[in-house]
Amino acid sequence: MAKIEKDFLERKNPTKRDFKAKPFMPRKPIPDLGHDKLDGERFYTQDFMQKEWDSIWTKTWQLVCREADLKYEGSFITHEIGKESFLIVKGNDGKVRAFYNVCQHRGNKLCQIEEGELDIFSCPFHGWKWNNDGSLNSVFAPELYKQFENGVPAEELGLPEVKIDSWGGWLWLNMDDKSIPLKEWLGEYGEHLESYNFEKWELIDYQTFEWNGNWKHAVDAFNESYHFTALHPDMIEFGEGHDVPIELSGPHSRMINFNESDLITCLANDYGYENWMAKALEIYSDPKDIIILISSSGKSKNVLNAAEFSKSIGQKVVTFTGFDNDNPLKKTGDLNFWVDSY
Repeated sequence: MAKIEKDFLERKNPTKRDFKAKPFMPRKPIPDLGHDKLDGERFYTQDFMQKEWDSIWTKTWQLVCREADLKYEGSFITHEIGKESFLIVKGNDGKVRAFYNVCQHRGNKLCQIEEGELDIFSCPFHGWKWNNDGSLNSVFAPELYKQFENGVPAEELGLPEVKIDSWGGWLWLNMDDKSIPLKEWLGEYGEHLESYNFEKWELIDYQTFEWNGNWKHAVDAFNESYHFTALHPDMIEFGEGHDVPIELSGPHSRMINFNESDLITCLANDYGYENWMAKALEIYSDPKDIIILISSSGKSKNVLNAAEFSKSIGQKVVTFTGFDNDNPLKKTGDLNFWVDSY
């Protein structure tokens, strides 16, 4: 068991409140998946890649873009998954839809730009057009088609829709019409992640990295901490190292890296935000330590309570404050620094 994990589980006065998501500790037992050497063919053969396409990529929910990317009516993006191209668009009725980005005439890629705003999508090959709700707008010279003597079958020629849903401010699509709902597919891990309120976040930048390797190389790397010492030695400094929980839940997996900041959240929940710093000092500090406390106003109750605790066990306290020259924290330290912040 990891040290921080042990501290978390054995802490006094744990929170008794009920939370929506199940606790992720104590860690779950790892299923017995065997210890046989993996067949390398799964990383490079066409046959295994096809199995993944049939069983994974076309059957699971795929992250597409932020809902905020489709800001206006007519806003759209195109998105590629393997050999398939998709058109995700907010119609003039305000509804977001996803379509296969394929002209229903000769199978040409319909929209050939990555993003924009359009009321009508026109195929660059023969000029057939579709509205941004996927309905057929017009066929060029329909009189040339014997099949259209009794009229153009507009409903039959609409763009085929793909399942789309939203969660956490993101849009997701699924090529499988029989798939379970997105929220159900995300399961308990989705419930855990909801506490971050991703829908309130604002995306700063997209980054895409391509390399000559199988996609599982990246996924495997993010499901183990064995490489930390060689590749990320700084991770060992603030994290727990190699003894970290790895879990499976339905189609998902996760690795939990503990660090001291996790305990700050626990202490704030257990003792109240105004007392977590004092409790941290009680648990982790030594009476011979010199405690440095910083508060710009010098009035933070959390910091003041920490100072009071440190003084009570004989620790030396150094304070850094600003603004009011007569602030209460400045009066508590053995050595006090003040900066005129006005």
